[in-house]
Amino acid sequence: MIIHKPSFSASLSHNRVPAYLLYTVCALAAPLSKQPRIRTNPARNAGQPFAQAAASLMFDSVGRLICKPNLATAQALCLLQMHETIVKPSWTSRYRGKTAPISRRKFGQLINISFSDIALQILKDLSVQKPDIPVITPIPSLEFINSAIERECVRRVFWLIHFVDLMSSIFFKTSPITKETEPTLRLPADETSFELAVHSTVPGIYILRLSR
Repeated sequence: MIIHKPSFSASLSHNRVPAYLLYTVCALAAPLSKQPRIRTNPARNAGQPFAQAAASLMFDSVGRLICKPNLATAQALCLLQMHETIVKPSWTSRYRGKTAPISRRKFGQLINISFSDIALQILKDLSVQKPDIPVITPIPSLEFINSAIERECVRRVFWLIHFVDLMSSIFFKTSPITKETEPTLRLPADETSFELAVHSTVPGIYILRLSR
C-alpha cells in the first residue's frame, strides 16, 4: 500500500533498503507467520522484537530521531504506528489509540509524541502538500519515473496515517490529527498504475469538502 513493490524488491536485492524499514515490515508481517519460533500468544505480539529492533535504530536513548528524515523513515514510522495500534489497542492502552512511546523536550518540558506525528512532520518537509502538475512527455526518463513513484509513496503514507487516524477517532472517540490538511492533497493512484509506474497526464482526484 505505501511501498512500491518492484522498486523495493530491486533495492532489497542490492542491499539498499534501510534495516529499520525491513524490521517494521517484519513487525507487521510476524503475526501472520506460521514459523513456530516467531508465533506468540496472542499472535499480535509476534512483531514486538522486530518493532523494538527498528525503534532502536531510529531513535536514541532519549527518543530523538537519528535516521534521515526521508521517505523510508516516514514509511517505517507509519508501519510502527500501525504495529503499535495492533499491539496496544485503545481499550488496553493508556495512549487511547494513538501510541506515544517517544519523548522529547519542548519549552523545557518532557512531552510525548506519536510515530504518526513524526511521520507527518517528515511528510511536510517532503512537500507532501505540493500540487502535482501533469507533465506531457512521450518517453518519461528514469529519473522522472522514480520521482513520480516517490511522490506517490509520500502521498500514500499520508493517506494511510489519515485513514487509521479517522478510524481511531470513530471507534475510540479521539480527535483526528490530520483533519486540517486532508482536503488539499490528491488521492492515491490506482494500484495497477502505481505498481507498473504508468505515466499519466491526467490530473489526480481530490476530495472536495463542502462548506457548511
